[in-house]
Amino acid sequence: MNVVTLIGNLATDVELREVGPEKKVASFVLAVDRASRDGGADFVTVSAWDRQAELCAEYLGKGRRIAVDGRLKSRSWEEEGKRRSAIEVVARRVEFLGGGPRRDEEEAGGDVIPFEGAGGGRLERIDEALDRSEAGIRALADQEVAAAGDRA
Repeated sequence: MNVVTLIGNLATDVELREVGPEKKVASFVLAVDRASRDGGADFVTVSAWDRQAELCAEYLGKGRRIAVDGRLKSRSWEEEGKRRSAIEVVARRVEFLGGGPRRDEEEAGGDVIPFEGAGGGRLERIDEALDRSEAGIRALADQEVAAAGDRA
């Protein structure tokens, strides 16, 4: 199962690129706080596609708080004779949570919330995503316990 749910703040502005006819991709880096005594953050590259990419580019900016529901994607390439690799999150859904308005919103003095999707409010959808992630983690843990029992 390849499911990722993250909540964090944009560490970069959104970069929107056209990669083909009627095909767009938005890329940005998300800073996700670590739940540890040492604190800190993990920085994760996120990509969103098509209409979602357009909405991210239009409404998001550095510092904005969002939730991302998606999947991990790994890629590798060769650069200057060295093998490189990266892991990124491909967004299935991006929820705009607030905090840190875009520069043009600061000038206009407005707070923009682009849309509310069907199926309840944003918090309910985030709770549902977290529940799915927790259920997936529990299922993996149960599998590990069962496998350990089989080995014993």
